[in-house]
Amino acid sequence: MKHILLLGLAAATLLASTARAQFIDIRLSYKAVLDPASGQRAQNFTDAQIDQAIAQMNQLQAGYNRGFRFVRVDPIWNVGSFGDTTGPSRWFNSNFASQNNGLILRDQMETAARNDARYVWNNNAINIYLTGGISGGLGSRPGRDIILLGGAIAGDGARHLREIGHYFDLCDTQGCGCGDCGPNAGQCNTPGDDGVYDTLSDLPCWDQSVLSQHNYGVPYASLASWQVSAVDNTFFNLMSPRGAGSRLTREQLDRWTDTASGTRRSVTTGRTWYVNGDLNVCFFQTGYSDCGFFLGGPLGGFLTATELANPAGGDVIRIRFGINETDKLPRTYTKPATWRNAEGYNITFGRP
Repeated sequence: MKHILLLGLAAATLLASTARAQFIDIRLSYKAVLDPASGQRAQNFTDAQIDQAIAQMNQLQAGYNRGFRFVRVDPIWNVGSFGDTTGPSRWFNSNFASQNNGLILRDQMETAARNDARYVWNNNAINIYLTGGISGGLGSRPGRDIILLGGAIAGDGARHLREIGHYFDLCDTQGCGCGDCGPNAGQCNTPGDDGVYDTLSDLPCWDQSVLSQHNYGVPYASLASWQVSAVDNTFFNLMSPRGAGSRLTREQLDRWTDTASGTRRSVTTGRTWYVNGDLNVCFFQTGYSDCGFFLGGPLGGFLTATELANPAGGDVIRIRFGINETDKLPRTYTKPATWRNAEGYNITFGRP
């Protein structure tokens, strides 16, 4: 193992070891619910389509630069069968998108899946079931775990990723629990709160012009460049029900990362430790992203994070706002952890 020496703050030069950076793998377990009338998969989707979606998700994740990677850990199980009325196939035609009882059906299916071996539930992976009763997807925020997708989007990585975003505690940009815009959309007739401060107040039926007028009081063409970015980051957001979006904001990514290190730790191979060396003001320093987060905030030093990281490897140390004076002293680290520089800060590493 090569030893890495932390040298301190400097220009944008990285003198680190040539060892390959580690990823935090997010484990996925896909299941095809079979049609009880034919014994076939919804839309006759293939294993290759699922693997195509996973490849697309990993391309998007690489752009987010958070060190996550999706890995399918099980075969794509066929669950249920022709004529099955009591097992998994009973859910094949369930309308999980129904605003009246879709969430109730989702919760009932999850309860059944956890208690019946025919569903092949994996306690150490995200369980994703593809059925015929839904055209899009239905995720679960912490408190529930199952993800449901329609066979028609088996190969659509962005749609899979959106529901996985809910799994890691991201709401729709229009508000938590929001659906489509319209007379029967409930709270979505009024902009809701997604709990993330760098997305704008939004509704699914708004275009960029309405987003601009509502949030800034001027037409889209009159916005400053930073306002254009804010509007576009919301309009083209992965978590918008408009579809075709792939963007996530910094705060959304921090929430995802914190949730992956906390309540969703069982489906990952490591965790992220945030370091905030020159703004060491958090009362509780637990390695999460922000002092305001209820789990506590960043650690005050790089050395502390390295000591807390898993000695077997797999963790990521994310350095934000520089490092403290103690951490600038020459020191050799042998623990296999990946060090990532956060937004806009330059840190030099070297080896003796």
